[in-house]
Parts: sequence; structure tokens; C-alpha cells
Amino acid sequence: MDIFRASPWSYFAALLCFCLPFFTVSCQQRKLVIIPGYRMMTGFTGEQVAVTPTLPNSPDRIGASGTAPQNLSKGQPEGPNIFAIIDFLAIFTAASLGFGFGKGNPKVCTVVGAVAVFMHMALWIYMSNYWLSSRMNSMPQPTGPHDPTAAALAQAVVGQISVSPSIGWYFAAVFLVTGLAFTVVPQMRNRA
Repeated sequence: MDIFRASPWSYFAALLCFCLPFFTVSCQQRKLVIIPGYRMMTGFTGEQVAVTPTLPNSPDRIGASGTAPQNLSKGQPEGPNIFAIIDFLAIFTAASLGFGFGKGNPKVCTVVGAVAVFMHMALWIYMSNYWLSSRMNSMPQPTGPHDPTAAALAQAVVGQISVSPSIGWYFAAVFLVTGLAFTVVPQMRNRA
């Protein structure tokens, strides 16, 4: 069997991974929001999140000792993520080229597959660095050092919230690299 024929199946499997969780937003190891890949392409709304943060210079926890946690305001609606859309389209194009159009020209499949891998990594960098900081910058500012409002609570958890890739993102990355390898290896064998 020609190894190049396995390439589109790897890209197709990467497309299916968009149905799985792509990113997890967590606070102190507690999952707050799980974002599937397809929701990143279509847009999503964060749900109301109950958080029990530790305030800076405060020995106790807000919401500790039996009191109910404070509820932060409803999340802002997120529009479609351009990195997720380009990632999906590049993977779809690589799979399409591998199944039909690209059999005559594997170099085109290699370039499109490399773009898909690059965009997948760019999506991770964007979500873990820029997306979170842009959400934090748009939060309301506290009115003073001892402000007990939701704005003060939100500012207290800024350093404790993280965005990390989930299983769908990891599986898609493995399938993308495998598909790219299945495209590149036969070309390298033909040169030798």
C-alpha cells in the first residue's frame, strides 16, 4: 500500500477531532469552561461561573467557611475564532487534496498540510496567551483596594485562570503531524 494514501485519512481524523474539547479554561485546577473545536469556529458564550478565589494579601478565601461562592457576571459572547477557521479549512483542504485532487501533486498536499500544522500551533499560542489576556483586559476595574464587588473578585483571580489544550486539540495535532509525515516520507524516498 502506498503510504501517501494514508495521509488523507489522518487529516480526516483531525477534522473529526473538532467535535472534541479543544481548550479548557480553568481556575486553580478547577475546569470552568470546556470549548470544543467546532464552537471555536461558530462562536460561543461563556456560562456563569462560580469562583472561590484567594484575594491578594488576604489570609482567607472568598466563599470559604460555608458561604456560597461569588458568581461572576455572564461571559462575553465570543465570535468565531479566525485561527480555528483557518485551521479547519487548511485541514479540510489537505484531506480533500489527498483524497482526490492532490494525488497527482503531493507537493501541494505537503504545503497545505504544513499550513494546517502551523495554524494548529498558532491557535494554541493565541488561546493560551492573547485570548486570555484580552478577556482579562475587558473586565471591569475595582473601585478601590477593598472593593467587595464582582469586579474586585474578577481582578483577584486574574493570575489563577489558565487556558490549556484539551484532548481534541492533542489528537488533532497528532493526526496532523502523522498526515504530514505520510505526505513527506514518500517524496523523500522518491528523491533517494
